[in-house]
Amino acid sequence: MIKLKIFGMGLVVLSLALMVLSYYHYTENTRQILAHVDQRLLDGATALRYSVGDALHDRYLHANDPGLTEQSALFSHRLTHLSRDLGLCSLATLVRRDGTVYLTSSSLTDHEVTSGEFSNYFKVYPQLAKPVLAAFEDGQPHYVAADQAATHSRTLVLPCQTSQGFTYLAVASVDAFVVDRALAESLNRALIEGVVLLLVCVPVALVFVWPLSRRLFTDELTGLGNRLCLKRDLLRCRFPQLTLVNIDGFKDINNFYGGQIGDKLLVRVGDYLSKLVPSQTRIYRISGDEYALMCDTSPRCVSVEYLMERINEQRFVIGDSEFRLSLTAGVAQGPHKLLERADLALKEAKRIFRPYVHYSPDLHSSQSSHANLLWTSKIKEGVENNRFCAYFQPIYDNNSQKISHYESLIRLVERDGTIVGPDFFMEAARKSRVSSYLTTFMIDQALNCIEEHDVGCTVNLSIDDIVDHESRQTIIEHIRKKTARERLIFEIIESQGVENYQVIKSFIDQVHIYGIKVAVDDFGTGYSNFDHISQLDVDFLKIDGGLIGQLNDSDRAQTIIEAIVHFARELGIATIAEYVASEELQQRVVDLGIDYSQGYLWGRPQAQVQEKTLLP
Repeated sequence: MIKLKIFGMGLVVLSLALMVLSYYHYTENTRQILAHVDQRLLDGATALRYSVGDALHDRYLHANDPGLTEQSALFSHRLTHLSRDLGLCSLATLVRRDGTVYLTSSSLTDHEVTSGEFSNYFKVYPQLAKPVLAAFEDGQPHYVAADQAATHSRTLVLPCQTSQGFTYLAVASVDAFVVDRALAESLNRALIEGVVLLLVCVPVALVFVWPLSRRLFTDELTGLGNRLCLKRDLLRCRFPQLTLVNIDGFKDINNFYGGQIGDKLLVRVGDYLSKLVPSQTRIYRISGDEYALMCDTSPRCVSVEYLMERINEQRFVIGDSEFRLSLTAGVAQGPHKLLERADLALKEAKRIFRPYVHYSPDLHSSQSSHANLLWTSKIKEGVENNRFCAYFQPIYDNNSQKISHYESLIRLVERDGTIVGPDFFMEAARKSRVSSYLTTFMIDQALNCIEEHDVGCTVNLSIDDIVDHESRQTIIEHIRKKTARERLIFEIIESQGVENYQVIKSFIDQVHIYGIKVAVDDFGTGYSNFDHISQLDVDFLKIDGGLIGQLNDSDRAQTIIEAIVHFARELGIATIAEYVASEELQQRVVDLGIDYSQGYLWGRPQAQVQEKTLLP
């Protein structure tokens, strides 16, 4: 009877838990649906801005422009296709004159598409009066829910400004029926999931959960608790102490004697550790040759010195082989981040060749400092022994179908011949004030490439290179003396320079005097990019490889790239597609009108320039 009551209570608790889970899924799905809708509206309004272009709204300053009606009709068809591609019900642009809001361009309604009759543009726009006026006043985007709108739709009103300082609004709307239907489907799915889970979980709990839970928390080889079991038990302790122990040289034992002997040795070590510790201490095997000993409150815990001594004294005999082992250990105690801290102590013990180390907060800065010191030493040695070199990756001109220029990439050759990329050492180079030397070194390498192969060549500059006055002047003085500089291109990452635009703009103006071009790298990673780039006189936009990689699978990525290409073309900026790795992707890039391609299709970074002039 007692067991029946316990089961009944468990069933009630399970039912309540499933109800809570279903409700959580519903609210989470609702949040994701609304976030997806708002993102779709933002994509539509942003694409609308660069599809229509500033020129149309600058022309509206002159009311009697004879080409206005024809221009609006042309944009209507373009916006109709764009709204359908993005799953929106309408796209429109608005202007304000003498306190009245007018429609300047719009996608077509179904009636207009079938009848061929177009709206009389530059007419008063009455819908969403308050949000529209608010957007004109405060210059901020406004999302309008369906119950607040005059039409049954969810709408985004996005303020924009032309190059001549004229303000207009980009308006994107999605039919509220689409949102309501998605929310209703989410609710129905949550209810069905709850019922199905209840019907399935009860018998599963009776038959499978208990034995499965034991297997879930048990190491199959040794029968000890595993890492998951350790994490669970740590949550139940008030002030635990954790010791991680690692068998020294176990990999060599495994390689020489074979995996079968190695497994038997792991079992024997686990059994022996279990005999050494008091009953209050639990033993776990958390990875290959690593064990954990955990107890609550340190006075009851076995000392790490005792473990080391006993293991050193013990002989493990397996078949005809006898093993004498030693351990390395890391110890930590306290209620927070215990596994992470014990692991840090274990790594420090291995690094300094100590039998064991107790965790202290200094270990974090110690290991970070050690890594920086290591790379700083390698960098200085690399400078002294000329171990730095340049690799070159080709960039293909999609119009002339030839390699037009190369991107130069810095590499460090270690003593054993290993080639190391800048991700490993540039942070240490900046801290040790060597980055300025490396930048001028790469400029020289790029200029040599230009002179030898009669091609353009790019050099990557960090924002630190430009913002730091001394470094900036060094670069300017260096290129001022070079004769091949007209085919040199500097690459900067736009997102890194958001807070330093005046300095960046001044630098770009300076290098343009010497005929050097400027490219913006990783373009397309954020909405603000369009506004930022419009302020800079750059020559190339390198479209982010993440967007290019989605071209074959994502209509949204294609729409964004089309907007970028249109935007760049309006400003007279050439575009470069990054990460082009296949002929199929290359064809999509060409079809979109992107000027250049870079990626493994045209060549990996190489120490020598290898030209490829024809399609593969």
